Amino acid sequence: MKSNIIILLVALSCCAGAYWMVQPPKATALSVASDASLSKENMKWVTLLKLESFLKAKYNNDVNVKTKDDEVIIDLKNQGKQLSQFYNNNDALLKDNDMDFSIDANKNDGSLQARFEIDEKEPAKTIYAYVPIDVLIGILNNK
Repeated sequence: MKSNIIILLVALSCCAGAYWMVQPPKATALSVASDASLSKENMKWVTLLKLESFLKAKYNNDVNVKTKDDEVIIDLKNQGKQLSQFYNNNDALLKDNDMDFSIDANKNDGSLQARFEIDEKEPAKTIYAYVPIDVLIGILNNK
């Protein structure tokens, strides 16, 4: 009788553990609310190679990525009304800020130029770009 209770408890523990392991993660909002709330928590370091790969996958020949000194410069063209998707429709990112990036959008011709800080990090001397989360969301969003 005592061994049956132990087996039952072990089985229940295994089921509970399995249930906990397969639960999908809860979604969290990563969007920047306004220019007043723009902070380091709204920015992420991403490898320059990944950023370039994401940009080329979404925009093909309409994007040009180059580095100059300590920044990456992204020129995007031919976007029309979809231009604001690049920055996840967050116009606060177009305003002047002190977060070491700028996005200059020309909504008339559907083009923009974005500049983000880059830095070489150890141990592999990989180059990273400091990018607003809303830009990453906009680039990765396939709508």
